[in-house]
Amino acid sequence: GNARPADEATPTPEHAHWPLIVMLPLTQLAVGALIACVALDQLLPGGLNTGARFTLAGCAALAGLAGLISSTLHLGRPLYAFRAFLGLRTSWLSREIVGFGGWFNTVLLYVALLAWDPELFNGNAKIALGGGVVVTGLAAVFCSAMIYVDTPRALWARWQTVADFFLTTAALGSAAALTLVAWPGALPASAAAALALTTVGATIAQFLLDGTRRGPALDGTRVLLAGVLRPAADTRSVLRVFGALALPVLVVLLAGPGDVSTPALLALALPCLALTFAGELMARWLFFTSVVPPKMPGQVGVQTGVAP
Repeated sequence: GNARPADEATPTPEHAHWPLIVMLPLTQLAVGALIACVALDQLLPGGLNTGARFTLAGCAALAGLAGLISSTLHLGRPLYAFRAFLGLRTSWLSREIVGFGGWFNTVLLYVALLAWDPELFNGNAKIALGGGVVVTGLAAVFCSAMIYVDTPRALWARWQTVADFFLTTAALGSAAALTLVAWPGALPASAAAALALTTVGATIAQFLLDGTRRGPALDGTRVLLAGVLRPAADTRSVLRVFGALALPVLVVLLAGPGDVSTPALLALALPCLALTFAGELMARWLFFTSVVPPKMPGQVGVQTGVAP
């Protein structure tokens, strides 16, 4: 029962799954940006103007499409991805594929209605489609998280992983919304400040979440992050501090009464989005490379409580 793997004190980084490293931040950015679009449209007096709404929804849909295309590169037989529904009852991967499929179709309807006749996009149609975009998006992100929770790996514990994915959705979505809604025209200062503070709050929560990952089962991960993966971990922290903390705080400080001027907002929002996205790419790379899978001998007895 006291047996341990020979390489327990000297773990090696796991394989980086690049299609998934790209897919996860892109789909989470898309879901978060569309949630921000729906929220702004409902909460701002008069809603978003047509140009801002279409720009934000359309670009988010393109980001989601790019993420979904990237994910197929990780499949052994991408042409058979349409058969995912066959494993819907037992497989979180199947649920993720079906979930993002339903979300993307809802988004396409949302964007198509905006492009066809924005005047029809009012009242019950706006509420129903907006609610569908939010619910299906959150469900798809949850399914993404559960794929990793379903593996017996300490780093991918249930509540930390689910919280991590939703916090990334909030940080990237609000940073994207802050950037994209500035293109068609000025954004109310209160809305710009709310989006910036959402990015800041989600990023602070991510740092706090990292501090909750403790316990003997994570010793290998700590060895990796303090050793061979230390440069990558430091880079992730620097990108988050500058992109998702410092720049959004400047947006809040510069947001006075009335509207935020488009050039000033873009000058801060564009690097905020770029650095925040780069930080989340690095975070997902570490998510895969710093995990230490359970190994024999010793792990069966420890996990199941079976006496040797």
